[in-house]
Parts: sequence; structure tokens; C-alpha cells
Amino acid sequence: MPPQQVEQAVDRVIELVARTLASEAGQWVLRDWPWWRNEYPLSGWADGAWVSAVIDRCFEDGDGVLWVIDYKTAAYPINEPPDAYAQRLKAKYAEQMAEYVALLALLRPGVEVRGGLLLAETGALVSY
Repeated sequence: MPPQQVEQAVDRVIELVARTLASEAGQWVLRDWPWWRNEYPLSGWADGAWVSAVIDRCFEDGDGVLWVIDYKTAAYPINEPPDAYAQRLKAKYAEQMAEYVALLALLRPGVEVRGGLLLAETGALVSY
């Protein structure tokens, strides 16, 4: 990164972290669950191929559901309705999320695994 852009980039990261921590969804995702992992490396045989990934955040909620969360920092266009923004990102990352969910499901067969995008820009959680 060019040195003249570092300060602006740091400010952006601080802003997105603050939005995430202030949002209800961010607080829910980041709470201290009985089982959780950050930057969790996984690999396994899924759908006939070896797959590997590093999952941003995963945890088991109070109902026993395993969650795979991928943080997204995509800029929010001013002229796009929030629901359209969320649905656009959900569609864009659907294949990646399905792969992550399949990997985590290999750890605990028979346990429900759900995926979600935590949209730092808006503080929303989009689930699959």
C-alpha cells in the first residue's frame, strides 16, 4: 500500500470495527459462545474434491446450531436500498459460503450448520 494511503485505510478499518461492535448483529456474532473460533483453518473432502478455507468466525449458538460467519467490508452505495445491498452480496458469496458450511459440517455430522455474512458497512447479518 502506498504510504500516503495508510492513514486513510487505518481510519476506514477503525470505522468498520466500530460499526460492527455497535451493531446488534456484530455483538451477537462476537459474543463469547461456548465454542467459537476466529480465522479457523479447515480442509476436507467435500462434494468430490479437497477443499480448504480459513473461516473468519464460527461458533455454536445456544440452540446447538453451528454458524459460519464471513466478514464483508464492501462499500455501501448511497443509492442502493439496504435490502438490495444485502441480497447482492448474499448472491455474490453464495458459492463460497456453501463451501464453508460444507467444510464445517464435516466436523459434526448431523448438526445444523448455517452461514452468514456480517456486513460491516451496515451492521447487518445476512444468513443463508
